[in-house]
Amino acid sequence: STRNSSNGGSCADASGQQQQQQLGCFGAPLVAQGSNIEEPLSPDLPLKEHALQVAELCRLSFPDKPWMALVGLLHGLGKLLAHPLWGGQSQWAISGESYPVGCKFAPQISHSEFFSANPDRRRRALSTPLGIYTPGCGLRNVYMSWGGPEYLYMAMVLNQTQLPDEALFMLRYQRCASITKPGGAYRHLMSEADKALLPLLAAFQSLIAYRRVVLPPEALQGEALVRHYDELITRYLGQEKLFW
Repeated sequence: STRNSSNGGSCADASGQQQQQQLGCFGAPLVAQGSNIEEPLSPDLPLKEHALQVAELCRLSFPDKPWMALVGLLHGLGKLLAHPLWGGQSQWAISGESYPVGCKFAPQISHSEFFSANPDRRRRALSTPLGIYTPGCGLRNVYMSWGGPEYLYMAMVLNQTQLPDEALFMLRYQRCASITKPGGAYRHLMSEADKALLPLLAAFQSLIAYRRVVLPPEALQGEALVRHYDELITRYLGQEKLFW
């Protein structure tokens, strides 16, 4: 499969041993900002500023879902993989669209016409719509291509956070555009719960676009902003630093 996972949340010291890193959620965007990932669409928008912008857009758009604001704050932290302490993975391995592997690539995946060199296409077991899966198995049981979203999803799960399943769904499939496009792909693999979350995912995907947005006057600022997100972090992630 393409973009296979490799030591996502660790780094190697001088002896070659893998060591996990610990960061708080406000510190992580600043570290990620020191990675070699570039944002060509808006190079003047720092990662931390974008994270807070998306968080506030989510908070204002979904007042009945307090966890959505935290998802907005966290969503870009998969870019930590590009930082030298996390292995300095290349941009092609971290950014871009994510998609299921282990079954036939859907034509709705952007630029899927260039997948002809992918060895999975020549493996009969992986070149059918179901591939290695069963109908309606649910996306949580489907392997995804490696990248920032998959790494972030795994970090939240393995840290045993209190984020609800809906929040984890937003983080994992934030870059999986093929499932929210008209005539979306992979419906045959989805559970009914997956299908019910697609409208919310589509709305979230529109909010995380990397562009500067003028926030409305009711957006939080200063101490009120920090206090609000500190409370969300404590509620859903706990007070200890996370392993990345």
